[in-house]
Amino acid sequence: MSIRLYVHSTRDTSAKYRCELTDDQHIELLTLLKGVQGKVMIAGYASALYDDLLTGWQRLTRQHYAAASGAKMRTEVLWISQNKMAEKSAITPLSEQDRGKKK
Repeated sequence: MSIRLYVHSTRDTSAKYRCELTDDQHIELLTLLKGVQGKVMIAGYASALYDDLLTGWQRLTRQHYAAASGAKMRTEVLWISQNKMAEKSAITPLSEQDRGKKK
C-alpha cells in the first residue's frame, strides 16, 4: 500500500490529498519508523525535516518531471534505513547506463 505523505513545504501545489499529515505528525511517523528493526524506505521530495530526523540513513536522489507541478523538474529523495537488518541487503543505485542494459 502506498500513501502520499508529502511535507507541505515541499509541494508546489495546494491540491489536497485524501491523507494529509501535519509536520508534527511527520515527526511522529519518522520517530516510529526509526525504531523499526527491518528495512524502511521512504520516498518523497527533498525536505529539511526528513533530512534532520533521518540522519545516518542512506539518501538517494533522482530528477524527474512532476505532473502535479506542471511537468516541472523536481528532485525526489529515497531515504533508506541503515540498521543491522537493512545492512544485510544494501541497495546499490544503478547508473543511467546500467538501467538500459539487459542481463
